[in-house]
Amino acid sequence: MQTALTGPQRPAVPSTGRIVSINTVHAFCPPVPEGNPLYVFAGATATVTTTATQKIIVTGSIALGRASNIPQNRTLFIIGAGYQPLAGGVIDNMAGVYFTQIHVTGTRTAQAIAGSIVPGAGSCKIIAMIKNPSAVALDHNDYMNLVIMVVEQ
Repeated sequence: MQTALTGPQRPAVPSTGRIVSINTVHAFCPPVPEGNPLYVFAGATATVTTTATQKIIVTGSIALGRASNIPQNRTLFIIGAGYQPLAGGVIDNMAGVYFTQIHVTGTRTAQAIAGSIVPGAGSCKIIAMIKNPSAVALDHNDYMNLVIMVVEQ
């Protein structure tokens, strides 16, 4: 008679927090023109599809700079993790009204980006985004690196 050996039984794992997918974006951030009061994508996007019970979490960094350092540290730019429905429309900041404002100088500097959102069922574009209502273009940028996770809530 043979007996099969089995290890300890693992408890059932709840689906909450389970990672469904991971995407990455590694792309150059092109110049961001001045005078735009709306958010714009800062480079390439990733398309993510979620169910009604899933959350998107984004973390990463983007290097920004200005070729001109005038006016020095007098202009605020808003950055963050952004999303847009796949069909198009307004680009929104995942942070809502709790956005990050930064000063950008002639020295290219890495800025942290993070955010999370529960967009509901469907597909959307995810990326770093910038709002630049100033009179100065962000034209001395470098690369961004983002990790995008879809998890069960």
